[in-house]
Amino acid sequence: MNIHIVDDQKFINQSFERFEKYYPNQNIFFVQVGRDFKGGFKYVQPNNHIVPLCLTKKGAIDKILKYCEDGECNLFIHYLRSVKAYIALEICKRINCKTHWIFYGADLYSILQKKGAYTLNDYGVKKTPIKKKLRLFFLQFLMGSTEGKPIETFIKKLDYFCFWNHFDYLLLKKHFPTEAKFKLFRYFAASINKLDSFSTNTNNNVILVNHSASVNGNHLTILSKLKKIDIGKRIKKVYVPLSYGSEKVINPTIEYGTANLAYAFVPIRDYMSASDYYGFLNKVGVAFFGHRRQEGGNNIFYLLSTGAKVFLRRENNLFHYLREKGYHVYDFDSDLLNFDDLELLSKEKQLHNRQLIEQEFSQEYIDSVYQNLIEPISTDLV
Repeated sequence: MNIHIVDDQKFINQSFERFEKYYPNQNIFFVQVGRDFKGGFKYVQPNNHIVPLCLTKKGAIDKILKYCEDGECNLFIHYLRSVKAYIALEICKRINCKTHWIFYGADLYSILQKKGAYTLNDYGVKKTPIKKKLRLFFLQFLMGSTEGKPIETFIKKLDYFCFWNHFDYLLLKKHFPTEAKFKLFRYFAASINKLDSFSTNTNNNVILVNHSASVNGNHLTILSKLKKIDIGKRIKKVYVPLSYGSEKVINPTIEYGTANLAYAFVPIRDYMSASDYYGFLNKVGVAFFGHRRQEGGNNIFYLLSTGAKVFLRRENNLFHYLREKGYHVYDFDSDLLNFDDLELLSKEKQLHNRQLIEQEFSQEYIDSVYQNLIEPISTDLV
C-alpha cells in the first residue's frame, strides 16, 4: 500500500489520479484537516481512497496503520512539516516502510533560513506571527519534542528525496546528515502541454514581475532595477500579480511601483480564471522572478514554452537546473545591465526552449517518472 499524507490543495487531485493510473488501488491519501473538521474539503475531491485526518488527534497513527495490514507500506510525505515528520517516524517504528519526501521548496528552505544557513530575502526576514508561535508551542507540547527534532530525525532516516531538481537534493545533503537517495518526481502541471502550433513571441513591451505576493519574491529588488535601466521610460507595461500572498508584500510593492514606475506599473489584484491567466501569460515578452529559491516553477516553465525571455536569480537552484538542461534563461544580476537587455529571444532560441519543454513534459517522460518511482520493500522488518 502507498500511504500519502497531504494537505488540502488543488494539485492533490491530479496527484491522486496519476498515482492511481500507475499503481491502481494501492493508494490512500490522508488529507490533513483541523480538529474541528466537519466534512467537506476546499480543493480535494473525495472518494474511497481519500481520508480526512487530523494528525494531532489521538488515534491518528492507528487510523493510518489500519490500511497497512501486511505490516509494510510506501510512505509519501507531501510537503514536510513537523507534525508530518513525527507521524512518519512513529509509523516507521511499528511497521516496515520506505519513506518518500515529496519536496515542494519552502519545506526545506524555511528550515535552512531559520538555521541561518540560507538567505531568502533581500531586505529583511518575515517574522513569525504570534498566532503561529502559539500553534507551534501547542504542537511541541502535544508531540513532546522541539520543532526541529522530528524534522531533522526524519531527514536523517529518510529513504528517498523526491523532486525534479537534483540541485535541491545536493543542498539537502550539504546541510543534513542523511543517506537518502534522489528520486525523480514531479506532479506535472496540467498547464504544460504540447500544443499543435507555435508562434514567435513578439511582445517585448509586456513585462511580468513574479507570480504572486510571495514573501520571498523580492519584488522591490526587481522593480528598482527596472527603474534604473529604463532611463527613457520606454517600458510600456510592468504587470505584477498580487491577487494572493502577504499583505506585507502587497502594500509596499504597490507603493513603490506607483511612486517610481507609474507610467508602466500595473498591479493585478483580482483573481483570474485559469484560462484567463494563461491567456495573459501568452502576452508576456519578458518575465522576472526574484526568488532566491525554486518557486513559481509552473509559471516559469509555461513562460519558457511561450517564448518569453525569463530572468532568474543566480542563487535560485532552478536557474542552475535550467542552464544545465540547455534552456536559454538569464541571470538577473549579470544579464540585465541596460534597457537593451530586455530584447526578446530570437525565434531560434524561443523554439529551442519550446522543444525542451515538450520533451520534459511529454507523456513518455511522465510514464518513466512514475514507473520508476517505487521500489520493492524489503521483507525484513525495521
